[in-house]
Amino acid sequence: MTDDITSTFALMVAAKLDVEASSWREIVGIGEVNHVFVLETPEGDLVVRFHRDPLDTDDYSKEEWCLRSLPAEGIPTPEFIARGRLDGQSYMVQRFVAGTGGDDVRSDHLWRQLGRYARTINEISLDESAPDSLFPRFGRDLHSNWTKHIDYNIGELSQDDSLLSAGVYEPGGQVKLIRLFQWLADKVPGFGLTHGDLVPKNVILPDSGLPVVLDWGSASAGPVPNSDYARIHFAPESEGYTEADTRAFADGYGIPLESILQILQAQRVLDSVDVCRWAIDNRPDRLDAYVMRASAVVRQFSEWV
Repeated sequence: MTDDITSTFALMVAAKLDVEASSWREIVGIGEVNHVFVLETPEGDLVVRFHRDPLDTDDYSKEEWCLRSLPAEGIPTPEFIARGRLDGQSYMVQRFVAGTGGDDVRSDHLWRQLGRYARTINEISLDESAPDSLFPRFGRDLHSNWTKHIDYNIGELSQDDSLLSAGVYEPGGQVKLIRLFQWLADKVPGFGLTHGDLVPKNVILPDSGLPVVLDWGSASAGPVPNSDYARIHFAPESEGYTEADTRAFADGYGIPLESILQILQAQRVLDSVDVCRWAIDNRPDRLDAYVMRASAVVRQFSEWV
């Protein structure tokens, strides 16, 4: 969408909700997945979010569930207002939270708070009210899902594997990957809900009260605390997270990084290979980028062993 079209869509969402916006602005530079507009209204500022990618089919149902469910568990979130579809485009509206962005005040204290948040989120009960979009493709039973996930990725490592011809791994590399995935199968500390992107840029520090957690679009149910630790430890250099940041997060969570580092490395290989297989069937337009990343991760793995 062009700038004019995106702002028009945000105002159309407001009109659908019978809300009159006196002014609006787009928040840029904080993410690649959603357009984010702040609308000034007589009832207070609102945030309208909708996908940048026209092929993105997420309906924001898991984000609604998280925003409604997490505050009762001690995780502050923005107030959920509405979600829906307009002209074939999904959108979500939430209350604007005033304060200082977490990226502007990175500190050991904030990282430890995020570690405590991550542990609380991981331990939240996922009952029947949790939408299916939170769960991986093999169903809502997370233990069974993990076993099927491992078995699937091992089973695909054949001589006819399309990822072999794509260059994700070298001929003969299947044996190493199979051994790695078999080793990983029973090494996961636990299963539960994860935010998926619990870093300072997704936190607002209000003038009073606890930090508020934003952007639940990467939330999912699965192995914990793997993705929370991995998100920081394997962050791109451009994000500037340090070993001290990871350790402060781990201190807040309560599990030393060293005790699960091998598991994080192994699951990183599994995830990078698995997302390539997902892209073949669902998003072939993303496959080249995923293959490039997976080949780099697998190459690093091959250097370990």
